[in-house]
Amino acid sequence: MDSNELEPDTIPSVEDPDIQALEERLEHVTIAVSSSEELEVTRVPEKLPDLPEFTVADPTDWPESYKSNTPKEKLVVGFVRNFERQFKQLYPQRKPLWTVIRNECGVEKFVCTTIRPTLLPYKELYSYQGAAQFVSDYLIYAQNKTPVDPPTQLVSPATTLWRQQGSSFDFSVLLCSLLEGAGYNAYCVQGYASKEVTTMDRARAVMQPDAPAAQAAAGAAAAPANKYAFKCGKTFESKFEEKMAKKSDAASAPAAAAAAAADAPADALHGLRVHCWVLVLPGKRDVPEPFFIEASTGQAVSPTDASYLGIEAVFNSKNYWVNMQSCTRGLGGIVYDLVDTMRWEFIFPNAGTPTVAPNVSGLEEETKNPELAVLDLPPSWVPALELTPKAYETRCPNGTKTIVYSDAVVELHAEYLREDGLVRRVTKYESDAKKKAVRIQETFLNRKDKLLSRVVTAAENKTELFYAPGHKFFIRKHTIIEGKKGPTHQLSFYHNSRSDGLETRTFTSGDLTEVYVARSDRLKSRRKSSDPSFARRPSGTGKPSRVMIETYERNPAIRADEDPASIVYDDEAIHVTYHIDDQRIAAAVREFEKPGLDEKGMPKPITTELVKAVKVDPKSAPDRNFALFGAFETLLKQEKQGRDAVAAARREMDDIEAARMAAADHVDLAVTFYDTARNVDAKLQRQALEIQAKEEAARREELEKDYLAPYLVQLDKPESLTAADAVWVKETCLKDLKDRLVDRAARTQQWLETEQAELAQKNEWLRKNQASIRPEEEERHRTFCEETAFRIKILQQRLVRIKETAPIKYVALETRLRKDPRLVKFLA
Repeated sequence: MDSNELEPDTIPSVEDPDIQALEERLEHVTIAVSSSEELEVTRVPEKLPDLPEFTVADPTDWPESYKSNTPKEKLVVGFVRNFERQFKQLYPQRKPLWTVIRNECGVEKFVCTTIRPTLLPYKELYSYQGAAQFVSDYLIYAQNKTPVDPPTQLVSPATTLWRQQGSSFDFSVLLCSLLEGAGYNAYCVQGYASKEVTTMDRARAVMQPDAPAAQAAAGAAAAPANKYAFKCGKTFESKFEEKMAKKSDAASAPAAAAAAAADAPADALHGLRVHCWVLVLPGKRDVPEPFFIEASTGQAVSPTDASYLGIEAVFNSKNYWVNMQSCTRGLGGIVYDLVDTMRWEFIFPNAGTPTVAPNVSGLEEETKNPELAVLDLPPSWVPALELTPKAYETRCPNGTKTIVYSDAVVELHAEYLREDGLVRRVTKYESDAKKKAVRIQETFLNRKDKLLSRVVTAAENKTELFYAPGHKFFIRKHTIIEGKKGPTHQLSFYHNSRSDGLETRTFTSGDLTEVYVARSDRLKSRRKSSDPSFARRPSGTGKPSRVMIETYERNPAIRADEDPASIVYDDEAIHVTYHIDDQRIAAAVREFEKPGLDEKGMPKPITTELVKAVKVDPKSAPDRNFALFGAFETLLKQEKQGRDAVAAARREMDDIEAARMAAADHVDLAVTFYDTARNVDAKLQRQALEIQAKEEAARREELEKDYLAPYLVQLDKPESLTAADAVWVKETCLKDLKDRLVDRAARTQQWLETEQAELAQKNEWLRKNQASIRPEEEERHRTFCEETAFRIKILQQRLVRIKETAPIKYVALETRLRKDPRLVKFLA
């Protein structure tokens, strides 16, 4: 339909019976509008931060698409204006459509052409979660001047990126541009929302719990799947109970919403506050069902969320759809099938219209009818969005942002902005007064000590530190619990990176417990304690007993009654408990009483009187003194090794604490080699390599400039050559090349003959000594022969190549000499 044909008499009359019948049929699906007295109140803007109108002082530097419309854009604007007039005539009770809005240069643009689908070169922005969170963090939210009316200006998403400020409409247009560029079926929604949403007031909102603090560390340290591991049986769950639980939650949701609404202060403009958010429909990127994204907070919400009260229209870069469904009871009954013309009225019938319905082939064929192909949308007037790496890393305006919830405060910082590498801090408080912090969670990036996160819980006096792989001591998690008797340290390690297989360690002033994984000696745990209750015998010296307990895994290659399961070392004795055999109900036990040392400091011989044994096999032979002494000596060596390991663990704990304290005083941030803006060393190294490469290229160029220089310098007058000089230069060059080629071939031939002689000599030696040769000598001879044969083969190939290429090189040099401009007149 041409905008030039829009005459007043072409507008349908309200007295037309068809129009009256249509109005009666659609009367129940309109959005309710307040009375005239209420509307007068809504025109008074609330005293909230509003968005100043963007003005261009000098439009000469702006692109032409910002300052004017193309003929096709003018045609589209006229077509849309005609649609608005007809819609207003049919539905006078509906608010005016928000379709054609002024841009930053004051030019009227169709809102669909303001969306510019763009995929920015950052991995995070390829998912809707990352894109939504980026838009929420990168921009500053501002409310419209009049909360009940949409804005009168809509700047381009490129300007919004540069400005880093905008209303909900600017937020949503930018987010929709990024999501469409990433392949999502995304739309901007113009509608109505609660006061808390439109003003981004989170003072009454409870912060959603975060993901586990060390999810990166846990993911990096995930154990590889073992295909031989025992598979547990299937867990059966009742689908009926699950269905009833969902039904109960759905039934309780309205009550909870009503309770929250009762607690909230009354809002005179409830249901009239204009807002814009993003709708994502299924059909692309494996989206299973529709959902909303609140662009101002970056959170995905359900389409039935009670904070969203009504929808006027949805639009994207392809079309504009007006909602014809009733929103008087919220959005719970809204159907987002955009090809259903009874529920959604579109402007451009030939534009691509996605759907969530399973079968719409008839409607798609109808929209492709040539008779309905009136006009298609021109491309977006906004250039492709650009975002520099520096701006992307800054993340927030001025690099920092604070979000206040009812029970928490979230602080966001750009990378490398703080010296300690902090990028996020979440402070949870005991009450809304925010006087006492109960939990502080900090997230770090780019620290050289590999610290990822720190969580401080005040009620438990507990501090949790999470580290990434690559830590100096291979720590994954370090928990510190302050107590009356001193701090307790609980450490979890990346055991695959440690040579001793240490997985966990618990350390206090008097106790040390370590757990190991996959050790060759099958040691499972070691505990050193000063608690006398762990000792099998009380200390006879009156000093605190030094008890050390070790546990071992079962070794199938050894009999169970000879395979230790646990060993208790104390000052008076060594108590060994063996594994229980499958055919037994009790474990064999031995207790070695320490006999002391002799005059030379060596352990005295042990006898059967010093050994108490409980055997599970009555037919087994009695223990001999020699065997007991060997077993006791082995246990003493293990005890010494264990106590040395405990001492080493204590020294390591001192080093860990020293490193932690040093990191608290001074933090070094790591800079990747590819970050040339921050990595000064890499930048200097790259510049040095570039200078070296230029010097090498200049040297080669200089050498290639005059290959006759070594010969011309030998002449008396190189600047004025004679025929004899030219012939001498030519013959000398060719002679030198010939001598060099012959010398190279001779040296290669000599090397080849040497290798062949050595191989023959070795073979002769093998023939003479074959009867008395040892296996290792035979292996060395075989290795020598293989290596020598390989060298002989390479030398033969090289010699053949020299003989084949020598004539070619000779002819090439002779041709070059004959064509040289200094010799050509004498050698022609």
